[in-house]
Amino acid sequence: MENRVLKVGAGKTHLKSLDQENTNKTTRKITEKIISEYLKTDDYEIIDKHGGIIRYCMGLKDVFYKDKVVAVGDAVSAINPRGGEGIRYAMQTGELASKYIEEYIKTGKDNFKEYQNSWLKKKKKKWKLSEYSAGRMYSRHTDTQVENRVRFFHKNFSIDDMIDSLFNFKYNKIFLRAIQ
Repeated sequence: MENRVLKVGAGKTHLKSLDQENTNKTTRKITEKIISEYLKTDDYEIIDKHGGIIRYCMGLKDVFYKDKVVAVGDAVSAINPRGGEGIRYAMQTGELASKYIEEYIKTGKDNFKEYQNSWLKKKKKKWKLSEYSAGRMYSRHTDTQVENRVRFFHKNFSIDDMIDSLFNFKYNKIFLRAIQ
């Protein structure tokens, strides 16, 4: 985030009913493990805690607009399925929605279906690939297998390659290496 300030977190994928209390305890333990094992420090200060359950709709099939309510961010599943990040996409959907909101305020023209179509046109292909990859990574493998994959990626790719793959939907280097 900035010099000597890191954002560290964990998430869990649930395909069935959710137990928020159990999930919160588990993700807290995973986050603590990340700090102790990967950052190798016990000298840190927590400056913010936040989180909770996010309901995600596969294929970006959420309702973007209904009864003069415009949805952005988590409300339209604008959360990177593979990297778990959401703020960047909340800001992007908010910026895109604002153009249609402004048009509605100025002209009365209700064109929010175009807001949804525009978002889907920009993101749907990358999102599907990310969903597929996330499903393979997080739902089909044990925690140990996931950790082994992370170690493999860490050993064989730069941090920039990993960030590009997880958060920027740039898979070229990782996929090329995987198929060789």
